[in-house]
Amino acid sequence: MSNGGVTPTTILSSGLEVRLVFWSNPVKSEVAMAQAFKVGGEVDILCSKCKLTLAHTILAMVDGVPAKVRCNTCKSEHKYRDPNKKKSPVRRGRASRPSGTAEAEATWQRLLDEAGSSPKRRYNMYESFEKGELVDHPAFGLGVVTAGIGSSKVEVVFRSGHKVLVHQYRG
Repeated sequence: MSNGGVTPTTILSSGLEVRLVFWSNPVKSEVAMAQAFKVGGEVDILCSKCKLTLAHTILAMVDGVPAKVRCNTCKSEHKYRDPNKKKSPVRRGRASRPSGTAEAEATWQRLLDEAGSSPKRRYNMYESFEKGELVDHPAFGLGVVTAGIGSSKVEVVFRSGHKVLVHQYRG
């Protein structure tokens, strides 16, 4: 919104003068914002501890932009997060992984063939598993127990590779 460079002024009944400033050029507003920042100065931003937009004292600057700030309310120190900067979308959930190397998959297939028609058991960390048993894990899928590690862990080969799982847990 441009007003031709004119700054409207209003004088209130109390005698207080109010000036409204409009920036028509986004580059000018960025320069003005950068000039307003200085170590020891204040900036209103979201406090990561209070979860409110509050006044913060600038503690450190990098390239004319605040880097570290302290909340004037709770006194916690944290990184400066520019409120005007757009966040990149955050991916939730699991990262996609390759299904495993060809060698791991071949080993898994060979062990499945050796196990034959053995019944598969749903993985439960409180139960005990023996070498050669088929295990159905909710995240890794079907696997074959290849070795016991101590008294509380087993090595299982899944399509995606070898995993060490807890068993006989007595928590």
